[in-house]
Amino acid sequence: MAGQPNAGPNWKKRILIPFWVVRIIIMVFSLGTFIWAAVAISKNSLDLGYSKPAIGVVVITILLIVIVLLIDILAILMFVKNKLKPGTFVILNSVGTAFWGVILILEIAAVGTSNGSNGASIGLAVFIFLSFLGLLIYAAVMYHRERKSRKLGHYAPAHNPASPYTNSPYQQQTTAYTPASSDHHDLPEHYTKPSGGGADYNLQPVRPAQVV
Repeated sequence: MAGQPNAGPNWKKRILIPFWVVRIIIMVFSLGTFIWAAVAISKNSLDLGYSKPAIGVVVITILLIVIVLLIDILAILMFVKNKLKPGTFVILNSVGTAFWGVILILEIAAVGTSNGSNGASIGLAVFIFLSFLGLLIYAAVMYHRERKSRKLGHYAPAHNPASPYTNSPYQQQTTAYTPASSDHHDLPEHYTKPSGGGADYNLQPVRPAQVV
């Protein structure tokens, strides 16, 4: 869910495992080939016409292949322990892709030389490069999804003036006059209005002349 920023990325095993298996097999094969070539060159450098710098280049290539292979193994271990982050995976695959991209360029550039590459070596370099590039693209897609979900998880929508006001309406006080109820002027309960024939007689003060 987008509201769970701590949730791990949804890696697809059906994508990762085939790439890793193919890449490791090819890199182990390439590593063995370069080691065999380095041993053969060191023993027959004079007969084959290779110089010491050429042997050094082969040794450096072997070391770089070992580093890239260890990077893949590290990524696999992080995946098994559920600690493989998309950002880290992008960096790891960028290193391998850059290395095999350089190897591919060197293989293509050496086609016209006397000790140039053949079609098989170029095809192998292209295949390895594409395997690293494919997994790099997948890592970049997962990284983009993680960033998008992280933004959605912490996103607070801004106030839109065009949106309807949802708070409770303002209680406007009315100024209309409300007549007081007649109940407020009722006579006290203890008072009893006189009734009978003398009820309508208005009592006047008694004057002295009227006294008999």
